[in-house]
Amino acid sequence: MNRKGQMFLIAMIFVLISFLILRNVLDIYDVFEEKRAQEIKTEDLEMRNIVREYQHAAGIASMQADINRSGQDYIFNFSSFVRDTRGAKMLYLFAYANGSTGKYSVTLGNFLSDNVNATLSGTNTAPASSQFTLGDRRNQTLEFNFTANGTVELNLTYTTANQDRKDLLNLSVQSPSLFITLMTDITLEEKDISVRYKDIYNRTWRVP
Repeated sequence: MNRKGQMFLIAMIFVLISFLILRNVLDIYDVFEEKRAQEIKTEDLEMRNIVREYQHAAGIASMQADINRSGQDYIFNFSSFVRDTRGAKMLYLFAYANGSTGKYSVTLGNFLSDNVNATLSGTNTAPASSQFTLGDRRNQTLEFNFTANGTVELNLTYTTANQDRKDLLNLSVQSPSLFITLMTDITLEEKDISVRYKDIYNRTWRVP
């Protein structure tokens, strides 16, 4: 009986030790998961702040004398800043329409760390489409004539890093209104966390 009792006691000790080890492992896992959740929340918050800054830049540009040039400069410079400070990857499209001129322009900016082969087309537009290749940290502005007031459907298709992507935006063209639209597609990467966010900001107003 004594020998059986000793064996039972030894078995209980091993069980207890195994339980303590398992509990410690689970505690470490819980701490890791909590830390990862906090890191994801931090990345998401930072992403939202970046998106709001893009919207703010477009809004400020709309109050300048040369809206189109200001929008191109503000957004490109802010994209360079975000790339330099956060290593973010992004692609943006900034479009400006002046209903009284019969023209609108589209600026595409590439900060995806790769070349972009793009095709841009629009309804009620001349020319109907344009194809071009855009290097990293570069932007290109295209000018179009619109043939009728209303809504221009902008179709952007592009290939980068062997991936095909497509975006559809609506551009309001109505005399004597002014209109801007800004699309941003941003990816933040930190360690093994990747957060991607797409946003479209529109503003329309009448010429004073």
